[in-house]
Amino acid sequence: MPDGSGSWNVILDNIDMLLKKTNDIKLTIRCNIDKTNKNDYQVLKEKLKTKWGEHSNYYIYPAVLRDHGTDHSSQCNFFSNQEASEFLLEESIKNNQVTYFSLHPPGCVATQLNSYLIGPDGEFYKCWNDLGRTDKVFGSVFTPYKINQKFIFDYIISPSVFTDKNCQDCVFFFVCEGGCQWQRLKDMEENKPISTCVFAKNQLTKYLEAYYSQKMAKKKQDFYD
Repeated sequence: MPDGSGSWNVILDNIDMLLKKTNDIKLTIRCNIDKTNKNDYQVLKEKLKTKWGEHSNYYIYPAVLRDHGTDHSSQCNFFSNQEASEFLLEESIKNNQVTYFSLHPPGCVATQLNSYLIGPDGEFYKCWNDLGRTDKVFGSVFTPYKINQKFIFDYIISPSVFTDKNCQDCVFFFVCEGGCQWQRLKDMEENKPISTCVFAKNQLTKYLEAYYSQKMAKKKQDFYD
């Protein structure tokens, strides 16, 4: 909060109010996870499921944090790609939610034409990584007809999974949204490429084995039921 107090109860109260008022809005709750709190994610998820168990219009997911080098004072203990892959696979197995690879268009907020972030002063951003950076503001809710469209199109069409040679040759091409668009733009500007590959690529065999085991277990359960 602006006065330095915690925002936890405020956030929960707002979610309570939204869930009680409507079932028409799908609420997605992002939980930022690094190596210091990864063991708390499942505890938090179960606590929130108990709190909102009667509602079906919300979804909780872990957002794995990686070091993009934007804040050297950050206290986060970031995941490597390999560590992130292992964590997400473990969570999928725990929750019996190992999914087969399929494309879920249209990608992240940064690559969607009508998706924006709104800051505390009504300012528009295109990506979560830009939030709070004045040089990344491209408009405002108070001046809706004054929009920097070039800024938007830079995110949507500049670098792309369709023009990246490594992506074109990848087995995940048809089930991957191209990874972090913010990172792609940063790589293009600084000429310091960092992998934007889907985490499962580091654990492909284990993912497929876990998916097969889950499917067989369900098939066996259905037979006995």
